Amino acid sequence: IALLDYIPEEANKFFLGWSTDSGAENPQYGPGDLYTNNADLTLYPVWTTNDYIKYSIDGNGVLTIEGNGIMPSYPTGKAPWNHLSSQVKEIVIANGVRSVGANAFAGFTALEKVSLPYSVTSIGSKAFYNCKSLKSINFPTSIQKYGDRAFANCTALNSVTIEGLMN
Repeated sequence: IALLDYIPEEANKFFLGWSTDSGAENPQYGPGDLYTNNADLTLYPVWTTNDYIKYSIDGNGVLTIEGNGIMPSYPTGKAPWNHLSSQVKEIVIANGVRSVGANAFAGFTALEKVSLPYSVTSIGSKAFYNCKSLKSINFPTSIQKYGDRAFANCTALNSVTIEGLMN
């Protein structure tokens, strides 16, 4: 069974995904995920209240991540936008987002380009792991921490630009 692509909204909260535990802090399922067990399922929304990150995709495959604060780390394949992994060609993270969470874009098969703003100071472990079509990335000089294997298996990567550094 495919879960609906529906994303609930609640004032001053950001939807992270779904869980079978009403008090969960991390989601087990995202919109569009498959549920393969043959049993009843009750899902509860998982919210964050302090920082918020939201996303949108346009018709050209550009995924824009906007918000204010720290992007959470996700279990592999469980980021709220993971159901778009085969459609996203470019990721643009807007100013205000302070980190890229672990596993946030791991396995995005069509991803070719990533642009990060100066507000980003860290990239989590395996954030872009196995993005085999990723060709270019623009880094700001503000990044202080790169997680383990953040860009491992990005075999097409041939252009890295560090903004603010002279050639």
